[in-house]
Amino acid sequence: HQSQVSHATSVPLSFESDGCQTDLDDEDPASEAERGATSKCRATSVPVAQANREGPRVEDVLIWELFVKGLKQVGGEQIEVVSSGIWDGSEGMLELVVHHAVGDVWDRLAAMVVATTTRGRIVLKGAQVVPEAVARAIEEANVRPSVPGPGSLRPSVQALCEVLQLKLPGRLKDFLENTEVSVLPSAAGWDGVDGMDDEAPEAGPSGDLARQMLAVEALKMQLGFIDAQICHLERRLLLAPCLEESLHSEIKSLRRTQFLVEGEREAAETAVQSALFEVADTTGQQVTQIGVRIRQGASQSLRGHSIGAAVALIRGALAQSGPWAHYAAFQFSTMLQREQELHQDFVCFYHSYSFASLLYEVHAEVARQIFDLPDSCPPLPRLSVPEGALTDLKSLQNIALLSQDHSAGFRALGLSTSCSIFASGSEAPPLSCFMSGYSCTDLSFHSLLVMFLKQYCQCAGKGSKSAKTIADELVEIAERHKLPTSAYGESGGAGKRKVRKSAALAATSELSGYMLQIFVRRDIVETFAYPSHAMGVPIPGGIADYTMVSGSKADGQARVLFHPPTFLDSSKVQMFHYCARPLQSCMSATVPESRGSLIKQLRRVLRPVLKRRGEICSSLQLGPAA
Repeated sequence: HQSQVSHATSVPLSFESDGCQTDLDDEDPASEAERGATSKCRATSVPVAQANREGPRVEDVLIWELFVKGLKQVGGEQIEVVSSGIWDGSEGMLELVVHHAVGDVWDRLAAMVVATTTRGRIVLKGAQVVPEAVARAIEEANVRPSVPGPGSLRPSVQALCEVLQLKLPGRLKDFLENTEVSVLPSAAGWDGVDGMDDEAPEAGPSGDLARQMLAVEALKMQLGFIDAQICHLERRLLLAPCLEESLHSEIKSLRRTQFLVEGEREAAETAVQSALFEVADTTGQQVTQIGVRIRQGASQSLRGHSIGAAVALIRGALAQSGPWAHYAAFQFSTMLQREQELHQDFVCFYHSYSFASLLYEVHAEVARQIFDLPDSCPPLPRLSVPEGALTDLKSLQNIALLSQDHSAGFRALGLSTSCSIFASGSEAPPLSCFMSGYSCTDLSFHSLLVMFLKQYCQCAGKGSKSAKTIADELVEIAERHKLPTSAYGESGGAGKRKVRKSAALAATSELSGYMLQIFVRRDIVETFAYPSHAMGVPIPGGIADYTMVSGSKADGQARVLFHPPTFLDSSKVQMFHYCARPLQSCMSATVPESRGSLIKQLRRVLRPVLKRRGEICSSLQLGPAA
């Protein structure tokens, strides 16, 4: 079994919007790349007052935030951080109060460290008595050579301490003299300062936003790896011309992957920079202008829509979504591009979800252990065929006629989906559900998780963990990674959760949007999907005609029979995974709260307790594939 990766597919991209066209030639993708055609989702979001100024670089803002947080933690009684501001791309100010030993010439001094694009300098605040010797020493410090940007914070604070002849404790002295703040901290201690606590950073720029920045850095590292691999293959091509055909194919695939990853990086960085502007903006006049680029070509979702109309629909749906709309716009562009590539052979479905995210990720992790799937395989809505499940499409239709698509038999394999990104006649329209998610609340996901674990984990015998204990550990991991967990209470649906949750997480957690894009091959789709009204009530006719012939455009919804053996076979079904923010998509296990980190921690809990592969396969009751 093989599964499609959720990002970095090896396909060319071409977008069109606002009268401009950018193409990556299908025969020679390198030619356009060499001419600089690597921009895919250009978007701007700046306060009105800053409309003509370039935004801050992600790396610079991260350096600023990490140094400030470190100084707050090690400053102790001598250096008090009063206000840290934010690096806005041209300037940043750090307000300090320095305390001296009682009996010295001075005992308290208020100062500002001002960092600009050219240098850092120390400014004494007014309305305080400053000894002449201190003022003169600070003037001398300000004429010394200085590094530009946020990197000037550390040497400026160090110079302030030196001219004031402060006797620093060891930890603070080491921090100022020896610590080079890391731009890409590890998951164990995100602020890059040895000895610091590794608890989750607080909300705000130094919390969630800092981790989103790390996701952008991970994309840059991925691009570096791709570049290195391309260079390696090009050198092999010179040394082994007999392998020309296969190497050319591999290089072409990597260049296409490079194109898509670069597009995601650009969109993610634009979103982060816009979020930083939003934090720094005190005018309340933040203006978000979303750029969406869509190429011409046949597509299920685009049937009945012009390119301009599609762009307008995406912009309208994301108008109130703030800075992260830039990343979501790129995700929608990618969905449409994949539709166009697979349109001839596949019918496309969209499945929005939120509360089910943990359950789907657990299914995927168990599938990895059984079928040796890569970490990048998407979350799986279903993995087993439980007792009482309706296993054929006709049975699903019959029970849905009684408005029973919420019954256990239907839900065991039945999946609610939309037939187009622009579907308005759906219970979960993708455009409106992507940012915040969609989920049923009339069931306990905790119970579903426990039942699944009882089947496939060693939960019996002396010394074994119970399925409930394992489930609680998994829910705690989900909480730490900001997955929505309120529906994992033992008593039932949303609002009844009993598992522990820290005050910090309670204050910052919010419903997150996830989307699965499911392509089912046209020659088998009528066996696994039917068009429907609300509650799964069937619409006469087949799904292929419903999506591509009936009416003026693809709209409405469908119910999909998610038969695991079929949907894990990439020759029959291809699936892709999309998230509303860069961190949710990031596959680097070293980035805190990323999907890669989530998978790593789920594996740590599940791998020791899973039954043997043969036992699991027999328990899955997968039945014959189509």
